[in-house]
Amino acid sequence: MFSYEQLEKYNETDVEIYRYVIKNMDRVGYMSIRELAHFFAKTNSSAYERKLMPALTYLRRATLVIFVGIGSSGSLARYAARCFTNAGKVAFGLEDSNYPVNAFEIHDTVVFALSESGETPELIALVQHFQQRRCAVLSITNQSQSTLAKLSDWNFSYQLAHQRINGNYNITTQVPVVYVIETLAKRL
Repeated sequence: MFSYEQLEKYNETDVEIYRYVIKNMDRVGYMSIRELAHFFAKTNSSAYERKLMPALTYLRRATLVIFVGIGSSGSLARYAARCFTNAGKVAFGLEDSNYPVNAFEIHDTVVFALSESGETPELIALVQHFQQRRCAVLSITNQSQSTLAKLSDWNFSYQLAHQRINGNYNITTQVPVVYVIETLAKRL
């Protein structure tokens, strides 16, 4: 992809972007260069670091992290739980909004909701259920003004264009979600 001479000249930020693109070729392919550049520019700023700190405070205090999502976001919830578990935090991913969550011991539990739209009714109901049990709710959404973002104790919104194909199937990139999840897991 790039020659040794090109790679040798990369600075630390360039190398980080290169590694991320190589590891996520299937996802990055759906992003425009402008979207990718804009996202990475934001993540290499002090504002991005400050944005992550409250989430890290919640996550470090938690004895359990429950990632929730439906559809593509459910797959990401499972992946996020694996990342956090690999980093030493007890976590699991929940894709089923009808799962009997009343059976959980939820003392010091953080619920981390993933939703591109932030408007999935079943996910909103599940989050409200956890809130009634006094769980902190963190979320990653595409829109900062979504219902899920507004309900959350902390939200990261990535603000990229919605992309739909083949009868309204959502193919909006999830690269920002994966990047934020991996960043948080590494800083636990």
